[in-house]
Amino acid sequence: MNIGVISDTHGNESALRRALITLPNMDAWIHLGDHASDSRVLSAAGVPIYAVRGNCDFDMSAEQELMITLGGARIFLTHGHKYSVKQGVEAVFYRAQELMCGTVLFGHTHVSLVEAWGSVLGVNPGSAALPHKGRPSIARLTIENGDVNARIVLL
Repeated sequence: MNIGVISDTHGNESALRRALITLPNMDAWIHLGDHASDSRVLSAAGVPIYAVRGNCDFDMSAEQELMITLGGARIFLTHGHKYSVKQGVEAVFYRAQELMCGTVLFGHTHVSLVEAWGSVLGVNPGSAALPHKGRPSIARLTIENGDVNARIVLL
């Protein structure tokens, strides 16, 4: 199973279209907030879309956090601002452990990250529109038999 992960698009629809071109044929897409409503552009892929809202989202239709199971993997989705991820990622990793999730996906920092912390894999795709370091980026998850592998993809 292949999953596209995007965050912090801040209304930049061309960034979303670039993501769809860069990662075609995904089985699902995840938007981690700061304009979660931008995920409507991802619906063009015709696959399930999961979205959480961030600190810059005023549309309350998206949840603040989600736990989903894809390909046998239990995944915690959050924007990350409620866990102060700009100051450190420990709190968001602890929360994933509390929820018995093997993977946590978060944004907010606009800096990409793939890091194992104990038994939890943490992935921040960076920002597809306004990166704080380097180029705009997204992430690709590959899930096989519940095992999650992640890589950062530059746009």
